[in-house]
Amino acid sequence: MILKVVISRYGMKGVLLQWPARIDEAILIEMTQFIQNIQHGQEEIANIHHAYHEVLIQYKNNIEAFSNLKIYLKNVLAGQKKSTLPKATLWFIPVCYDEILAPDLSMYLEQKEINLAQLIALHTESIYTIYFTGFLPGFLYMGGLDNKLAIDRKSNPSRLIKKGTVAIGGSQTGVYPQDSPGGWYGIGYTPISFFDAAKKVPTWSKTGDKIQFLSVTQDEIKSVENEIEKGTYAIKSSPYES
Repeated sequence: MILKVVISRYGMKGVLLQWPARIDEAILIEMTQFIQNIQHGQEEIANIHHAYHEVLIQYKNNIEAFSNLKIYLKNVLAGQKKSTLPKATLWFIPVCYDEILAPDLSMYLEQKEINLAQLIALHTESIYTIYFTGFLPGFLYMGGLDNKLAIDRKSNPSRLIKKGTVAIGGSQTGVYPQDSPGGWYGIGYTPISFFDAAKKVPTWSKTGDKIQFLSVTQDEIKSVENEIEKGTYAIKSSPYES
């Protein structure tokens, strides 16, 4: 174990492990390794969920001897060696940064006191790490946003943010996988689908994968939409080399 972890009860059947409260790939690596280790031979575990710096283990039955379980979990953590994430894929997502497709764009630029060219440069230069999926099926929580682009979430969330909206909220960026209320600022649009319940594997990415946004024109985004409708579009990707 490299980082300090706080272990506490979470109801009658749950245990919550909390790493330092920050978005950090070192924490993601530790959590991923811990989840892999804890799943082996643990038939009593019902579910495991994780966020940026927390892991929730839910057991099938009430936890009767929490102190013993806590010691066991600490030993699992202590036995971990410094590791790396599994091989990652870098996915390239086309985005049109145009206020016709992103109604919050002008408001965002005004509040941040930057121009569109600066926004595009900063948003597309970064390579984002996928930490987990949440909020909505297919909504990727990612780390790696340039601090210059961070902005407080809207004081009054929007009742409807369109599917495919690329948005920024706090120190995070993401893509809304379906129409939804939301408090992030929509800065662009992509027609790429991030979740398809009809498919055997409904999402094409995994924890630890990388995302890079590519700036395209309205005509180019329309071309992508046409290919998607025909079923001929494939998301561009490559093995990620750190």
